[in-house]
Amino acid sequence: MKIVNKFAGLATLNLLFSVEAKIYTILAEKAILPTSYEPQPATIQVDDQSGKILDVFGGIRNDKEVGDVVKVDEKDIILPGLVDSHVHINDPGREEWEGFDTATQAALSGGVTALIDMPLNSIPPTTTIEGLDAKKDATVGRIHSDIGFWAGSVPGNEEHLEALLEQEGVFGFKSFMIDSGVDEFSSVSPEDIKMAFKELTDVAKRGKNVTMLFHAEKETKKIDEKIEKNIEGKSTQEYSTYLLTHPEEYELEAISTLIEIMKEYPDIHVHIVHLSTAKALPMIRQARADGMKLTVETCFHYLYFNSEEIPSARVEYKAAPPVRDSANNQLLWKAIKDGDIDLITSDHSPADAETKKIDKGDFLDGWGGIASLGLGFQALYTKIQKGGGLDFSIGQLVELTSRNPAILAGFDDRKGSIKKGLDADFTIFSPDEKYVVKNEDIHYKHQISPYLGDEFIGRITQTYLRGVKVFDYSNNGLLEAEQATGKIM
Repeated sequence: MKIVNKFAGLATLNLLFSVEAKIYTILAEKAILPTSYEPQPATIQVDDQSGKILDVFGGIRNDKEVGDVVKVDEKDIILPGLVDSHVHINDPGREEWEGFDTATQAALSGGVTALIDMPLNSIPPTTTIEGLDAKKDATVGRIHSDIGFWAGSVPGNEEHLEALLEQEGVFGFKSFMIDSGVDEFSSVSPEDIKMAFKELTDVAKRGKNVTMLFHAEKETKKIDEKIEKNIEGKSTQEYSTYLLTHPEEYELEAISTLIEIMKEYPDIHVHIVHLSTAKALPMIRQARADGMKLTVETCFHYLYFNSEEIPSARVEYKAAPPVRDSANNQLLWKAIKDGDIDLITSDHSPADAETKKIDKGDFLDGWGGIASLGLGFQALYTKIQKGGGLDFSIGQLVELTSRNPAILAGFDDRKGSIKKGLDADFTIFSPDEKYVVKNEDIHYKHQISPYLGDEFIGRITQTYLRGVKVFDYSNNGLLEAEQATGKIM
C-alpha cells in the first residue's frame, strides 16, 4: 500500500488518478466535518471514478483504508469544496468583462468547486429558454468548476418562469428592484413582483422549491431629492460622495416592500442578496419570526472593508449597495454570529479597466462591482485572525461559504459538506501562511481588485473536484487538469 506524505504535487496526481487507481483513502489530522465547527481527525474514502465520497470516519482509522492512502500535511486543514451562489460571469455577450473559462479557473484557485451564475450582464440575459440555451452553449469545453444558473425575473417574462425552473441547472430567479445598469435586464415594480409570485405559487404548492432572489434597493422621489441635495458640489472621486448616492433608505424601502408582498404569497421563498446595511436586520428578524420564508446573504467586501478607509479615486471598491462604515461592519458580523444572516458570497462583478473608468477614478461614472472570485474565504479568515471580525471558528466560515449556499440552491445533497454520498470536492487550506495579494494570485480575466496589496493569512493550496485534483498552488498556481472538467449541476 503506497503512502503519500503530502496532499500535493504532480507525482501525487499521477499516482492517484491513473486508470488503475479508482478508490483511495485520505487521512487528515484536521478536517471540517458536518459534526463539528472545529477541525478533527478524519478518514475519508473516495471513488474518483464516480466522483463521490464513499464514506467518512472520525479519527485516523487505518482499518478503514482502501486503495492508496493520502496523508494531508498535519499543518493543513481539509475543507469541503466551497460554494459561491452569487457570481456574474457575463458570458456570452460581455465576455470581455469575464468568461466561463477564466471565472471558473479563478473559482478553483480559491477552493470554490461550485458556483451559480447570475442572469444579467450577459447578452442575451437568462430570462427565456433561448437565453438559458445561449448560456449553456457558451459553457461547452470551458467550465473548470461545476456551475448552475439563476434565471431572471423581469417585467413581462412571467410566462417563461415555470418552464425555466424545470430546466437543468436552474435553481431559482433573480430580480432587481433598482436600475440594474444594463438595458436588457429591467428592474421590477411591486406589481411585477406580485405577478411573478402569483405565477409561481401553484408551482410551489406542488412541492417545488421556488426561490426568488432580489437586489433589494428601491428608489423613491423623496430619497432621490435628498441625494441630489446631499451630493451637490462634492467631489465624485471621493467614496463618501458615492456612499450618499446609495443610502441605507434604499435597502430599507426595498426590504419592507418585499416583506409586505410576502404576506400575500407565503409559499414563495425570498432571498435578499448582498445585504449591506445592518439597519434592515430588525425587520428581517421579525419577518422570520412570523414564519416567512426569508433568507439573507451578505458579501465578503461588506465584512472586510470599511467606507472610512477607502482611498480617493479607487473605483475598484465600488459596489451597489456600497461598503458602509466600520460600525455597520461590526453589526453585520454580529448578525452572522446570531444567525440573522445565512450565508456569505462574493457577488463577483468584474469589468475591464475602461468600463470601470479606472484611470478617471470617478465613483459616479465607472462600472460598479467588486471582483474577488477566489479571494473571499481567505479575506474573511484574515479579518478574523487580525481581530477585525468577531470570534469565528473555521468551521463556521465553511458553513457560511459552502454548506449554506448549497442549501439555498437546493443541491446540499451533492455539495457543501464532507459527507458520505456527496461529491468528493475538497479544499486544502494552509491557515498559517502569510502573503501579500499580488496579480499572480488573481485568476479571473482582469487583475483588478481592492484586495491587491493586502496581507492575507491563510492560503488555498489545492482544490479537488469530484475526487480529482484540479488546482495546486505549488504548480505555479496552474490548473492541474488538461481539460475543463466542470459540469452543469
